[in-house]
Amino acid sequence: MSESIAPRDVVLRLVWGHIRTQGCRPTVRELDRALYRDHSLSVEWLSALPAELFTITPAPIDGQIEDDALIGVTAAGVEAVGERRRVLELFLRAIRQAADREREFEPAFPGDAPKLTAADFCAFNLLDRSGGDELLPCVGELLRAEPWGGTWIEGEDPVWAFDIGRGVRRFAEVPNLKAYLRLCGRRRLAPKPRVDIAFWTALAGVFAVLGVLVAAAQRWPMEQAFSLVVAVTAVVLAFHRGRLDRWSYAYGILACAAALWLVTISLR
Repeated sequence: MSESIAPRDVVLRLVWGHIRTQGCRPTVRELDRALYRDHSLSVEWLSALPAELFTITPAPIDGQIEDDALIGVTAAGVEAVGERRRVLELFLRAIRQAADREREFEPAFPGDAPKLTAADFCAFNLLDRSGGDELLPCVGELLRAEPWGGTWIEGEDPVWAFDIGRGVRRFAEVPNLKAYLRLCGRRRLAPKPRVDIAFWTALAGVFAVLGVLVAAAQRWPMEQAFSLVVAVTAVVLAFHRGRLDRWSYAYGILACAAALWLVTISLR
């Protein structure tokens, strides 16, 4: 496995790549071969996958995952993997269409529920004319992974079909992924950089230490030395602003504070 890619991102790309090419979620058994052969990762690592990016069906019991369990990717995971916007746009459009259908539905008998099928969705949005029909399996897997208010129906449609529940109502006018995740009580995850965050954090720390050494050798005033350390650290971290987590920023602040303390001592 490349050292610059975190295990989570490796799994994310493998799972979504399988969905894109095969039109269905991979099993743990299928994923295990690729993880071990190409990336030297153990399948046991899957139990630590973040729920905001992945789904496992059925869910692990006591950390044990069945070989036939299916690994899916959430909407936030699709964005994090760098998938083009078209898939997420179709996913949100399907939810809005489901909400419209649920509002207008009149049950023909007790227990009757509105349905959304791939065929209906494709015809309503003229996807066969725009080439969007090739993305229908991906949209279906996203709908299966997300808690938007629908329930998967087996065999109703060759591609996918869902019973629509009342839970879809809150998404009736959802405009974008950020709003959708907010309604689900989740936050939007920025795509991870190809270079691991630890590299940039460590580089910022190295420059902070160098700033201390230079300031001590030159016997600079404390204010000048502190400005140098803060400026250089901030510049390095700014290369990936928005992609660094709060711990990286906390590290940068601590590095600056430590540098200031060392400079203060060296100038006494």
